Amino acid sequence: RSQTIAHHLTGHGGMMSVLASREWIEEALAPWDGRLWIAAINGPASVSISGDPDALAEFGKTLSKAKIYRWQLPGVDFAGHSGHVTTIKDELHQVLDGVTTTPGEIPWMSTVTADWTDPTHITPDYWYRNLHDTVRFHQATQNLLNHGHRTFIEISTHPVLTTAIHDTTETHPELHTTITGTLRRDDDTPTRFLTHLAELSTTGTPVDWP
Repeated sequence: RSQTIAHHLTGHGGMMSVLASREWIEEALAPWDGRLWIAAINGPASVSISGDPDALAEFGKTLSKAKIYRWQLPGVDFAGHSGHVTTIKDELHQVLDGVTTTPGEIPWMSTVTADWTDPTHITPDYWYRNLHDTVRFHQATQNLLNHGHRTFIEISTHPVLTTAIHDTTETHPELHTTITGTLRRDDDTPTRFLTHLAELSTTGTPVDWP
């Protein structure tokens, strides 16, 4: 069933990252209403676009004329966080029906709601929205700052969101924040991981070295 769902989305779309504000993008996307969507708001000037490949190519020309930097996400042939996802809504709900969750030990700031979540929120509809709705990463980061969090670690094979986090924290120059990753492309060694831990330690974040 999951392979069938994936087949409905793959090969029919694409995604693009754009260095512009949400407000500018919303206005610029008007001619492509119903073909392109804001997939994610990552920072104050970092937005991802999702939708039809030909519309993305056309929009890319508009961005070139406006001298706005953008890049196509490599290897992505589906339009996540867009109207395309509505085609799998019923089937996704059926596949996830009966899946339950249990309380975790770490608080979870959801980028679907940009708010703290709990097991009662994690329903099949939540996971559908997780795939369909705009990712509210920028707002979630803002809320974490508002709740006193100052250390941000991107746990991934290569950092792609640390720049957006930096941009968000720079709107609060009075706050001292630490932002780092874990691994890097072609540098997935224990040395790289330990180096990031050392960065955290030297900036005042406690590390349990043993």
